[in-house]
Amino acid sequence: ASRQATQKPQLVIEYTELAGVAPTAAFSGSTLSGNSPLAVAFSNVSTGCPTGYLWNFGDGATSTDANPTHTYDDPGTYTVSLTASNAHGDDMETKLAYVSVSEAPPEPEVFISPTGNATLGGIASTAADILRYEKAANRWTMVYDGSVRGTVKNVTAFHLMDDGSLLLVFSVNQPLTIDGAAATATPWDVVRFMPTVPGVFPMGPGTYSWFFRGSTQGLTTTAEKIDALDLYGDRLLLSTTGTAKVTRPNNTVLTAADEDVFVYDRAAGQWESSLLIDGSLIPGMAVEDLAGIWDDPDSGDYLITITGVFAVGSTPSASGNGKSIVRLSPN
Repeated sequence: ASRQATQKPQLVIEYTELAGVAPTAAFSGSTLSGNSPLAVAFSNVSTGCPTGYLWNFGDGATSTDANPTHTYDDPGTYTVSLTASNAHGDDMETKLAYVSVSEAPPEPEVFISPTGNATLGGIASTAADILRYEKAANRWTMVYDGSVRGTVKNVTAFHLMDDGSLLLVFSVNQPLTIDGAAATATPWDVVRFMPTVPGVFPMGPGTYSWFFRGSTQGLTTTAEKIDALDLYGDRLLLSTTGTAKVTRPNNTVLTAADEDVFVYDRAAGQWESSLLIDGSLIPGMAVEDLAGIWDDPDSGDYLITITGVFAVGSTPSASGNGKSIVRLSPN
């Protein structure tokens, strides 16, 4: 009731005291799966006015906080329980196999071919070489020495196969013995080098074979030289130095700019009908040249390199130069 003049305001509360009850325990968590170490934020949503909490995270750790965050260091599947209590009793909620933690992937190995002469980790290299960088050990290793193998032309794109062989694209015509005969690998072709002893770096002697003939699949112009390459199953992922035009299965033309990635299906023997990556859809990418591509099988992301200085993506953007690797995460 409100009073005026000299009377002070007045507030009257009428209530009935209810008998106390034990709480009902309930909880939720966020980021319930991922690689170790995995931090999970737990939220108490218990009812009935609990005054005490006991969390059991399933890995031997406990907490008495109302809303704790717990980090799981070891891979495994964990059952989580919460006991909520007050002066009138307690209640427990248990969620079986609630948190799933995977083993963290190893530190990445990065394989590169430099654009020119470079000394990396004390190893003198040229644009005809391929090297491996092991992040965990901070160590460089020569993988493919072009001068030793007799391929002195620059390597513009490559892919290391699971069987230890190597797919190669050269910047200009490279004379080779391919499938046992004298031949020339052009910048539109992909050749395969199989070392006699796979899995040993630097690669020793071996043989070359045809893997993809660009001229027979519509890659013929200067702009259609291959400068980015990856193999995912039977799908050959490509990007070119300029605008490429290839024929779809329905006989229409697929146009791929130098910021795009298009795909040749080796099993079907034809080009896929749409671009894998349309660079024009990525802010800032339309004016850039994609020069390296790797399809990460674990995350589904694409790792790319871009020629020259660049700034791509909306805020926050990724900026760098040809020495940088950019991760593209599809929407």
